[in-house]
Amino acid sequence: MRIDLPLNPEVAEQLRAGEHVELNGPVFTARDATHMRLIQDLEASGKLPFELEGQLLFYAGPTPARSGRPHGAIGPTTAKRMDKATLPLLDAGIAATLGKGQRSADIADACARHKTVYFGAVGGAAALLAKHIISAEPVAYDELGTEALVRLELKDFPAFVALDSLGNDLYEQAPRAWREECSQDAPSSQVGDSAPSQRGRFITFEGGEGAGKSTQIQALARQLEMRGVEVLVVREPGGSVVGEAIRHVLLDPANTAMSSHTELFLYEAARAQVVDEIIAPALERGVTVLCDRYYDSTTAYQGYGRGLDIGLVEQLNVAAISGVVPDRTLVLDVDPALGLNRATQNGAAADRLEQEALAFHQRVRAGFLAVAQKEPERVRVIAPNLGITHTFNEVVLAIADLFPEFDFARAVEAE
Repeated sequence: MRIDLPLNPEVAEQLRAGEHVELNGPVFTARDATHMRLIQDLEASGKLPFELEGQLLFYAGPTPARSGRPHGAIGPTTAKRMDKATLPLLDAGIAATLGKGQRSADIADACARHKTVYFGAVGGAAALLAKHIISAEPVAYDELGTEALVRLELKDFPAFVALDSLGNDLYEQAPRAWREECSQDAPSSQVGDSAPSQRGRFITFEGGEGAGKSTQIQALARQLEMRGVEVLVVREPGGSVVGEAIRHVLLDPANTAMSSHTELFLYEAARAQVVDEIIAPALERGVTVLCDRYYDSTTAYQGYGRGLDIGLVEQLNVAAISGVVPDRTLVLDVDPALGLNRATQNGAAADRLEQEALAFHQRVRAGFLAVAQKEPERVRVIAPNLGITHTFNEVVLAIADLFPEFDFARAVEAE
């Protein structure tokens, strides 16, 4: 079904969960940081800024433009992170949203209340989706980089209706329909709602600045999604609207007066929020979660780097995670001097932690290695010195036992 944007309210009411659509017309990108700014502007003026009323928000951040293209790759980010900020934006006049993954019951209720929809897009296809964008025009918040507010013009952009104006949720309906279909061909003891759902697998990536965590996380996410695994990628600090606000405070170079204890408590607060709001619910649904930093970073940075009491740091770590411990932690071990150079290449401004002296980052590295030595079953150390592909093969081998349904080890050997 072809959908012309901005979305006509009468069209929105006719759409039903599960329908495939092609979106044509303007959308506005908005991720975590942009949502915070939009909420601030909304609270200050009482109305949506930049003539966003009646428009569609796309939870995505286009990468920098390549030669001859209006933009780079663009894929949907996890919509659930934006749930709390979405409610006041829908109340203020946002017409619809577009992103990836299931949303909360509150968003389903809001779609029914406002007679609007949430469109879903397929993750892991950012290069393909980019072919359906014919223009990109920055609107505001340029200082946020790829999270700036950008007006995109879509052409036959493939999506589906994930939540409709009746509150129907495709992410609930489709698995139920699949189980019912399977039950026709399998004994009731094998299929059905009574069977306990498998907890998702939780993998964290650690390491110093410029270690290449983001690159390896995205590569692993794509590899798992190709095999039909539902994957959620989050980062620390951040991963939620509240967490992203704390992240901004922690990494802002202007906050030079921040004490080490304040820094520690802020990291734990951001962690508690993302665990309770995002990570724990996803794992319960059977989603595999890949997290860029977790409590081992606090042990390394605030414990070893800042010299705070390790016992206190570990105690606060336990309090913040509500029992959610990684199934596997991968430490990308890179020389701090080399990592810092990578982190600030291409003229990127150093954040508050990147501006610390080399000796601080050497202590952080020692902290990660100490954690790995203490917990060898959970923590594996990988030296990313032989290129991205070799490192990725090491990553796959390090998590292969968590996915016995896939013969990852044989695949790597074949390569």
